[in-house]
Amino acid sequence: MLENNTLWGLIYWRYVQDKGREILNGMHIPFYLRLTVGAFVRQIKKVVWMQGMGRHSPHEIEYLCKQDLAAVSTHLGDKDFLMGDKPTEVDCAIFGFLCQIMYASASSPYLKMLETDFPNLRSYCLRVKDKFWPDWNACLEPPQPVS
Repeated sequence: MLENNTLWGLIYWRYVQDKGREILNGMHIPFYLRLTVGAFVRQIKKVVWMQGMGRHSPHEIEYLCKQDLAAVSTHLGDKDFLMGDKPTEVDCAIFGFLCQIMYASASSPYLKMLETDFPNLRSYCLRVKDKFWPDWNACLEPPQPVS
């Protein structure tokens, strides 16, 4: 479900609506590669159209993705993990999707959905992150030169 709608909705938002700006602002990309972003975005737009998600309006895409998030939120309920008290492989997959929303899509409508409509998914993502990556911030720091 998330692979068929939410993934493509996020790609649509990231590269068609936002035109890759969020990615450019969040990463250290050399100037010469920044010049290729326009061509990359045009190619992604074609792919999203061929996949089918790009044939919908932005409002329809958001609605489809919101329905996916609502289904996951309902299934999660107030449990710690999707299948109960212990994490499973399913949690790894869902965490990957939610991470993209929470940490790589700061101005997307999907982050707003997690914050307002699905706070249990936001808490769930933080819970999984804290359990398996207590050193999350240290892992994201740029490598220091060896002295």
